[in-house]
Amino acid sequence: MASPIDFIAGCVGGRHSWTTIPVRPLAISVSTFSGAAGVLVGHPLDTIKVVMQTSAKRLSMKSVLADHSVFSLYRGICAPLTGLTAINAIVFGVYGSLIKRMDEPSLLWQAGAGCAAGMSQTLISCPIELIKTRAQLRAQPVMTCLRETIRKEGGLRALYRGYGATLARDAPAFAMYFACYELLLKMSVSKKSDSPSTLLLLMAGGTAGAVSWLASYPLDVIKSRIQADTTYRSMRHCARHSLSQEGVNVFVRGMTPTLVRAFPTNGATFAVVTWTLWSYETYYCDDNHTKSGQNVLE
Repeated sequence: MASPIDFIAGCVGGRHSWTTIPVRPLAISVSTFSGAAGVLVGHPLDTIKVVMQTSAKRLSMKSVLADHSVFSLYRGICAPLTGLTAINAIVFGVYGSLIKRMDEPSLLWQAGAGCAAGMSQTLISCPIELIKTRAQLRAQPVMTCLRETIRKEGGLRALYRGYGATLARDAPAFAMYFACYELLLKMSVSKKSDSPSTLLLLMAGGTAGAVSWLASYPLDVIKSRIQADTTYRSMRHCARHSLSQEGVNVFVRGMTPTLVRAFPTNGATFAVVTWTLWSYETYYCDDNHTKSGQNVLE
């Protein structure tokens, strides 16, 4: 059986299983369902983050919670749930295709593969995040926000408002996410024959998520503001106006709920993906099983 470290870099990242038809649908399905669980857990904190980022005055988590019901914290959740399958297929597909080019991918290569994967999914994530953000702030259904955006702001092109900020945010964020996750696992598991514990997977995933946000958080604030407020003409205009009116601290608003959310969402998501695919490779690579089963991952 492949070592857990190689399997995490390969099966989750794509070195083995993403090159075969039988495994690819499994990997996409698992990552989609685990991602959906992460969205359900983390969306209330995401709503709090967006409200804090886009407010003209400084708000605390406590004040936002006081003004929102549990139901209102789930506004806009249909948007990210709708795009999960496509985004996961792109991210793990691009990352996997790049990782499998190297027998022993370096940390820099993993970061580069993560960067490419993050950039690739922005064509789908940008319009999804725009509609999500507006639904969270305007108390409107997702479909209403979608129709009004297209009708009032110039057609489908309006859905890509804030695309530059999304791209600038996700390139370093995904690079840090994958590289940090792989590095933490390699540092924590002393022997290649050792299996990573569930706690280790949760901590590695959560820490990687938190680090990835720290690498790009000011850009996320700019993205949220551009998508929420059509008066901003560009990233530069948004950054300069926000800085002059609200000070440098505006670029870290909402950081607390974001970091709190990183552990339950990113940790749980990667733990589910890793353990499910690890079990799959264990079955097909076991010497007690048929050769046809082994060939699936060759």
